[in-house]
Amino acid sequence: ASDWSSDVCSSDLSPTIARHVKEDLDGKIDMILDGGEVGIGVESTIVDFTEAEPTILRPGYVTEEMLCSVLGAVDTDPTILRADSKEAPKAPGMKYRHYAPRAVMSLVEGESREVAKRMEELTKEAQAEGKKVGILCTEEMLGILHGDVIKCVGSRKDPASIARNLYRVLREFDGEDVDVIFSESFSKEGFGQAVMNRLLKAAGQTVIRV
Repeated sequence: ASDWSSDVCSSDLSPTIARHVKEDLDGKIDMILDGGEVGIGVESTIVDFTEAEPTILRPGYVTEEMLCSVLGAVDTDPTILRADSKEAPKAPGMKYRHYAPRAVMSLVEGESREVAKRMEELTKEAQAEGKKVGILCTEEMLGILHGDVIKCVGSRKDPASIARNLYRVLREFDGEDVDVIFSESFSKEGFGQAVMNRLLKAAGQTVIRV
């Protein structure tokens, strides 16, 4: 994903393919060189070295485990993965609702069967109110979850695939004009930390725990 484009269009989803760059910056730039879909899918890791212990301010492809293998002890800004945090993140851009689709999005967190059951209930409730429902799910939950628009973001066995597809799938929901999106939650370990940080931003920190 493009860091500079996030700064130019701070409320939009970062582009991961050339078509998305054109949608965001059409008429503002003269040329786009299309090198294909991005390989990683989320923005870079930001690390603060001004404290005694290096601190991750924005998780990305370079994970806490990778940093620890080189630097030793590494801290993480606690606000970036806590939906209930009242503190402001240290990285200025992290306090805004970046990475957000137009639809109202909620994450559903818990054991897989309970998550599926609750997402089914939420979908029926929203549909009864006349809302068009989008479901963001993994390969493992395909066929189990139901909604008006269902999009698979990748496999839990391959967190990198989820990060690579995340922004593209969220942009596709915008094109489907869904009113609400219900999404699975993911592990906050390893590369999952970056995925969950972006999803929490996309959902405006709204997490439904079951």
